[in-house]
Amino acid sequence: MNSISQIWIARASLSLARAFVPEGILASEKAVDNYQRVWARDGIMAGVCGLMAGDEALVEQLRLTLLILARNQAPNGQIPSSVGLGNTPVVSYGTLAGRVDASLWWLIGAALLVKHRNDKDLATQFAPTVNKLRTLFCAWEFNHADLLYTPLGGNWADEYVTHGHTLYDNSLRLWAEQLAASIWPSENAQTKVNAIASKTKATFNTLPNNLRYHPEAYQRLKNAVPTYCFAACGPSGYDTRWDAMGNAFALLTGINQQPSGVAQQLASFLKQRPIQLVPAFWPVIQPGDTDWPLLAGQFTHRFKNHPHHFHNGGSWPIATGWLALALAAHGYRELAIQLFNQYVQLLQRTQANGVFPEYYATDSGKPGGVAPLTYSATALLLMQLAIESNPETIQTYFQ
Repeated sequence: MNSISQIWIARASLSLARAFVPEGILASEKAVDNYQRVWARDGIMAGVCGLMAGDEALVEQLRLTLLILARNQAPNGQIPSSVGLGNTPVVSYGTLAGRVDASLWWLIGAALLVKHRNDKDLATQFAPTVNKLRTLFCAWEFNHADLLYTPLGGNWADEYVTHGHTLYDNSLRLWAEQLAASIWPSENAQTKVNAIASKTKATFNTLPNNLRYHPEAYQRLKNAVPTYCFAACGPSGYDTRWDAMGNAFALLTGINQQPSGVAQQLASFLKQRPIQLVPAFWPVIQPGDTDWPLLAGQFTHRFKNHPHHFHNGGSWPIATGWLALALAAHGYRELAIQLFNQYVQLLQRTQANGVFPEYYATDSGKPGGVAPLTYSATALLLMQLAIESNPETIQTYFQ
């Protein structure tokens, strides 16, 4: 690792430290929109990264983040998407739709923290929150068929069009339930984990099987089956889009046991010029496309999903970071190194426009969104883990 890379790793650690507050980890130190709050997924992703790296300062901030979120758990069991600062903080469970992944990330973070610290008292403290979440997740299946159903705008891609039984949320659910079953065992916990694992593997993998959730819709795809896992499945059929974050966690949790298809797709992205970036979702939705009206009308503060921007083909470092880790866990270390070097080069080239931006436009490579973002600083540290850890060590966190 060269000196420039080491400088950027140090800057990433410093950026995260600046997002530390007594309540946990902020999504950004910058006061813009609602980013200067403790966000579930942003803070917990950073904390989990710190836990894997042995950064005890980050681990302690993870504990604080989990505590403030648990204190504000809704009566139905839902964990807030974000909690503001101050004596009367604003607590949000999602603006236009509830955020399914906030609750999933809480359970993942809580289980990994308890496991890391071997803290029985903390496990006991978290147990009531965990029990409510388990009940909530079963309710969010809506048909007691083992797959979560996410509404439009119901996860981190809150202004995008993917919804239904999403790969991303169901991969996180499998990871969360597996961890919880080992920390908070119950009579039916392992049976439920086995059912979720069977259903997710059958539904999202592209190979034919007899247990697929929507077999008739799979037959309709004919020659449109991709090399990677489907982004989502719903009553009307499969969403065959590329979902970077979903495919990362599908690899890490064992839903996808054929990493070559993901590696092939990434290699294709990295060969494209002038793009050479990994988009969060692909292909880009253009004005006039079938999904454009759905995309264009879905936003809160301002419209961000212009073609090649934000969720609509934008390249998010956090998604690339998890992908690098997933690829390294399956032996594709050279591809993880390529992603790491690419990100360092982008940071070096665009630092005048703001350090650790939210995303990069895939038609120009220019940074966009909020900077600095905790997500994007975490991404570089995830990539560092990917290239410095052996595959077996990475895999221990996802079993």
